[in-house]
Amino acid sequence: MTQTVFTLTENHTLRYRYTCESCSKTTEWFSENLPIVSSITLDGRNDISDLTSEQIQGLYKELDSRREPFFEDILDLRHNMTTGKLKKKDFDWIESNFNGKSCPKCGKSQSWHISFDPGCLFVCILLAIMVLGLFFGFIGVVVTPDSVSGIVCNTLFAISMVVNAIILIFIGIKKILARKAYKTKCPYKDVLEIEWPKRNNASKAELSENNA
Repeated sequence: MTQTVFTLTENHTLRYRYTCESCSKTTEWFSENLPIVSSITLDGRNDISDLTSEQIQGLYKELDSRREPFFEDILDLRHNMTTGKLKKKDFDWIESNFNGKSCPKCGKSQSWHISFDPGCLFVCILLAIMVLGLFFGFIGVVVTPDSVSGIVCNTLFAISMVVNAIILIFIGIKKILARKAYKTKCPYKDVLEIEWPKRNNASKAELSENNA
């Protein structure tokens, strides 16, 4: 069944720049859009003119209800970033919204940007090892459980699982170390210059439609 999703979006802007920890050059301003969104789904193929006044008012009411928690989270984050008392949700927010992690002049990553991305190739290798391990495990347990080849396959399966575990632990340790390095950079104002979103600087809410 065809459905139409109507979305009301209000964009807020986060601007920041920083002095590179490697080359000591100050970057240009980065801008990130932080949307507040409300939506409604109607059956059938519709356009904006089909919405009733009550439905439009409902979209704006939902948007209003989400605006206050949005700014409460911003204020809480600002406080935690300044004092260094960061929570998991703060790190998740930073990873999602501070995208200028590498200096545009020298290309060096910054310690305050805590994300650790293993990269597509790394993930492909991890998945390949896992698939091969499962294959050897299947051969060893089901096809030739009592033969020498079965023992070899089971051994390869065990090795592949250990390798996967080591890789996952490595990723976790990198994340923990990066977060500790970030905390040593507080107070936050000495690392980044930030213009936080303000209530009175929001874009005009825009209504859009999408047929699915």
